[in-house]
Amino acid sequence: MDIAEELRQALSSESIDVLGIPVTSSLLSAFIIVFAVGVICLVLRFVFLREYSATPRGVRLILEKAVGFFDNIAKGAVHSYTKYVGPVIFGVGLYIFCGTFIEVFGFKPIFADLNSGLAVGTVGFFVIQILGLKKKGVKGRLDAQFRSEKGIWGPVIGLIKTVSDCILPFSMALRLYGSILSGMLIVDLLYIIIQSFLTSAVSIAAWALPLSLVAGGVVGIGLTLFHAAIQAYVFATLVSLFTAESIE
Repeated sequence: MDIAEELRQALSSESIDVLGIPVTSSLLSAFIIVFAVGVICLVLRFVFLREYSATPRGVRLILEKAVGFFDNIAKGAVHSYTKYVGPVIFGVGLYIFCGTFIEVFGFKPIFADLNSGLAVGTVGFFVIQILGLKKKGVKGRLDAQFRSEKGIWGPVIGLIKTVSDCILPFSMALRLYGSILSGMLIVDLLYIIIQSFLTSAVSIAAWALPLSLVAGGVVGIGLTLFHAAIQAYVFATLVSLFTAESIE
């Protein structure tokens, strides 16, 4: 099998039969992520967070740092609306991170399917629009869209803004899809290069084989971890900035 065929198989989301129902491998990964995160949250709540502590330590401290990180992203853009935006970007950011990092365990990343990115983009879209309406109301939102410019350019600018708002889920979906596939492409190329090196080498030192495998695994995991964190951060930042624009 040549490199092109290996990459095609790595980037395609094949269909899998689950209890007689055909689902894509990316959708199966999404179900696994939701179930695993739900179970972990229950364990954290009833095992590690049973009692309130004024001085957080251990797991509680780590969780508070994670929540505070996303709250600070929201606070820097939307200020008083942090309590609405913070939980959303934390939850979706965690979903994006886990759905990307799941590739390390041999599963297909959730965003290898364009529909997953569209679902996440739709969540961001509704957060932005609902908070914009909550702040300004329907009349104020329309005024902000169509009366920001005087004269004939007012309706034109308003129409452009409206179209821009409506295509936000699709733009986010395409950005996530493209970035995830690029990350998959880099990692898969790395593995293919290592595999080709090991299979084509006529003579190789005894220490070179395990070293190559360990180095490839560490680099691959590190790249996937970094890529997953970046995608979660970018989504959180974009939703916060667009929400700030809708309520200003």
